[in-house]
Amino acid sequence: MSPEPQEEKMALLGVTSKATLSKFSNHPDKLRLSPDQLTRLSLLLNIHHALRIVFSNPENVYGYMKMANNNAPFNGQSPVSVAMRDFVGLYSTFTFMDALKGGGW
Repeated sequence: MSPEPQEEKMALLGVTSKATLSKFSNHPDKLRLSPDQLTRLSLLLNIHHALRIVFSNPENVYGYMKMANNNAPFNGQSPVSVAMRDFVGLYSTFTFMDALKGGGW
């Protein structure tokens, strides 16, 4: 069973409450981000950038993260499930995607 989109966002952004997640979406001007959250946002944006470079079709750009992947560090899991685990999982997903596009952020 896959997590709800709200739970995915919370895990990826390092947010612990739905109220804070709501601020991310509805009141970004009133949001104070921790260094961890800023780093997470940077990694997520760079992952998306890598997907747009590697894939030309929208199905892969937007669907790749939810597809099962047998490469390390995913080992049969989807990249998003690894990225949601913890910061190390998010960073591992970023480094894989960065390498896939040829590195260099």
